[in-house]
Amino acid sequence: MQERHPNDYTLCIASIETVIATPDYIGQAPHHRDNFELVKYVSDMVVLVAVSAIPDEHGDYPVQSSYTITHHTLKRRLRKGHLKPHQ
Repeated sequence: MQERHPNDYTLCIASIETVIATPDYIGQAPHHRDNFELVKYVSDMVVLVAVSAIPDEHGDYPVQSSYTITHHTLKRRLRKGHLKPHQ
């Protein structure tokens, strides 16, 4: 996460538990079928946390990555049905 998204790292690592516990949106990117995505507004940013849908040897679902997405990207993913509001 820190290597692939260094500009987002501080915000994402600070908010990762909140995003996982209370996401605004949940979905799956079509090109990442082994992960699901949790998305939440954090301040004025949109934070995405990608979690493996396949448990590890301990039965945990590891976080694969976390980064911010634009409001435009969020709207596009909602329109295409890749993300749905979490209730």
